Amino acid sequence: FAQKRAPIVSKAAGLHQVQEDLARTRELLCLMEKSKSNLMQDLTRAKRNVEDLTMKLLEKSKSRGETIQSNKTDDNAIMSHGNGNHQIEIDSMRDRYENALLEIEANKQAMEALKHELFVCIEAKDEAVRLAGEAMTAAESTSRRVSELSFELSRRNTRQILPTNNSSEIRL
Repeated sequence: FAQKRAPIVSKAAGLHQVQEDLARTRELLCLMEKSKSNLMQDLTRAKRNVEDLTMKLLEKSKSRGETIQSNKTDDNAIMSHGNGNHQIEIDSMRDRYENALLEIEANKQAMEALKHELFVCIEAKDEAVRLAGEAMTAAESTSRRVSELSFELSRRNTRQILPTNNSSEIRL
């Protein structure tokens, strides 16, 4: 039997190298899992921010509608009195009109700010989803590598305990 045997030292060194690679790969997999967890938390926070911004926008719209309704009621009350002093009524209406315009402008600015915050949150969410996908892909690749290395290690371990050609010598 002319099979060439590798020196015991090199096989042991190879086995040791595979075990070190396996340990490093497991550490990398653990780090990737932590990264995935952090990204999922970021995504949850981004979703909460979007929900909060939506609620704020709805509250502002509701507040604006109530203000307009209140102004209409006031206008109707002034017109129904008919006390003859039309200039006072006109001045009062002008003041309310100007106040309404200022409030509308303030609401527009608030809505623009909320839109901006919403877009920032959406971008953060998209980035978190992208990073989570990359982390999952890397974790799957690492998991496959761990399986391959485990198989190789197992295969090498079974070779170590097999006797060769009626001798009691153990191959490494």
